[in-house]
Amino acid sequence: MTDVRSIVAIPMIALLMLSGCVGDLAENSADSSLNLYSFSGQDAPRSQDLVEVNMNSGSSLEWDLVMVNITVDGGPSQTCGDGNETGASCSYWDTPGNYWEPGHFITITGDCQDVNNECEVEVSITKKGDVPEDDVFIGNILLYTE
Repeated sequence: MTDVRSIVAIPMIALLMLSGCVGDLAENSADSSLNLYSFSGQDAPRSQDLVEVNMNSGSSLEWDLVMVNITVDGGPSQTCGDGNETGASCSYWDTPGNYWEPGHFITITGDCQDVNNECEVEVSITKKGDVPEDDVFIGNILLYTE
């Protein structure tokens, strides 16, 4: 009978210890909700554009908090500016409004050096943190241009 009590007591103690840790994390977090994002994409229909990336799910993101990086054919990572910025090696064009919301897409422009315009484009999406929060990586997608 003592062995059964020990078997039950050990998981209960571990559960109580872990629940205390989770409570501390929730108290120290500015936003304790869990936001999961998913993205899909495809080749952009216009030849001067690389790809389109659609937000399938997740909470709305203010455009000021969106950071888009691309890697074309395994080259160096490039941080894209929004379509109104000048001087960026790549850019993204968003939908009208102040937020990127599920069901809306961005169009990414940049250079594909392939003669047939066939490139592998890796897109990484980060939510910039407001002080004192850190930036949070929220998505990555590998797409191909044709």
